[in-house]
Amino acid sequence: MLEGIVPLSQLRERFGDSLTVEMFGRENLPKIIKDKPLGMHSLGGNIWNRIVTREWNDVDPMQLRTHFQRSDPKLHSAISKVVGENAIRDILMVKAWKGVPRKANLVMEVMIADVYRNELHLGDVAFRDPERPIAPADRIYTLQSHKGLGLLGSLIDNMDTYARARGYKHLTLTAAYADLVPLFRRHGFEVEDNMAARIGLQAGKSIPMERAVA
Repeated sequence: MLEGIVPLSQLRERFGDSLTVEMFGRENLPKIIKDKPLGMHSLGGNIWNRIVTREWNDVDPMQLRTHFQRSDPKLHSAISKVVGENAIRDILMVKAWKGVPRKANLVMEVMIADVYRNELHLGDVAFRDPERPIAPADRIYTLQSHKGLGLLGSLIDNMDTYARARGYKHLTLTAAYADLVPLFRRHGFEVEDNMAARIGLQAGKSIPMERAVA
């Protein structure tokens, strides 16, 4: 189960009974799409990029261009029709807050998907300490607003354990901005060797990365 990947025990040790958690699985896919339309489109884009660049299927790389042009959050559905099976086999979105669920109290946001051709994708991740905001001038990453919780390594290790137990070969993600590439490299990910990755690096955003399962 994907739930076992999320480091909830460490969060509960940190925040105790004040921790509020919400989980949304594949049965809640419409909710996930509504909450994370760009993340869902990026997830579909990553799946399609690997289908094309690894030549898993005999497809026209441009046949889904209209879905890309409109940033379709249901791109995965179109991919499923092309390949004849579910592009997203399982998915989980988890949010956690210190106390009442509101933006200022958010401590974790994670989206993980078990996808086509036996790969595990990290679609979204944020850990933040609401008590430790970072001044804009001191921020290292574009999306950073608070100090983290030191749990990214645990999350990725748990992903690796899940994938290894199922015989999967790769973990994947898309770095939203170029400044995140060194962070993910420290956790074993490398930029993919394909045109989409080179375009992403040049643009400074949407950079596909992969890590071989240990």
